[in-house]
Amino acid sequence: MDGLSPSSFVSELSAYIITVAYNMKCGYEISTWGETCTSAVQHGILVALLFHFNKETPKQAKLVTVALLLFGTAFLFSPLCTEAILKTLQSLVAIILAVGGRMPQIWLNTKRGNSGELSFISTLLSVLGNIARVFTTWVLVKDPIIMATAISQLSLNSILLFQIMQTMRGNAPCGQQMAA
Repeated sequence: MDGLSPSSFVSELSAYIITVAYNMKCGYEISTWGETCTSAVQHGILVALLFHFNKETPKQAKLVTVALLLFGTAFLFSPLCTEAILKTLQSLVAIILAVGGRMPQIWLNTKRGNSGELSFISTLLSVLGNIARVFTTWVLVKDPIIMATAISQLSLNSILLFQIMQTMRGNAPCGQQMAA
C-alpha cells in the first residue's frame, strides 16, 4: 500500500457519511446520492486494510479514529443531529474532501515524484462518476452545497488522474524525476 495516504481515506469516509446523512435528511431521491453509500462502504474497507497493513500508525491512533467514525456515524443518523447541523457539516464536506481527502494524496504524489499504487481505473471511474454527479445535481437536486462539493471533487480527482497518467508515461508530476 505504498504511496497511499490513510488520512485521505479517513477524511473521504467521513465526508461520505455526512453526505449520506444530509441527503437522507433532505429527502433527496436515492438515485441522486446512492453511489455515495457504496463509496462509503468501499472506503470503510480501504481504511480497515490500510490500518491493518500500515505498521507506522500507532495502534491507539487507529482505535481512536475507528471510535470517532463509529460515534460520529451514530450521531449523524440519530434524532439528535438536526437538519441545521447536517447542513453546516455538508457545507464543510467540500473542504474536508479537498483539504483532508485529495490534497494530501496530491501532495504525497508530488513529493514522491509518482502516484505510487493509485489505480488508474479507479481514479478514472471517480472522475467519470464526478461528471455524472455534477450533471445529476444540476438536473435533479439543484442544491448549491452539493454542487460545490461535486465540482471540487471533479477538479481534484482530475488532478490525481493526471498524476497517474504522468507516472504511467514515465513522467513525474510537476516535472520531478521518478522515485526509484
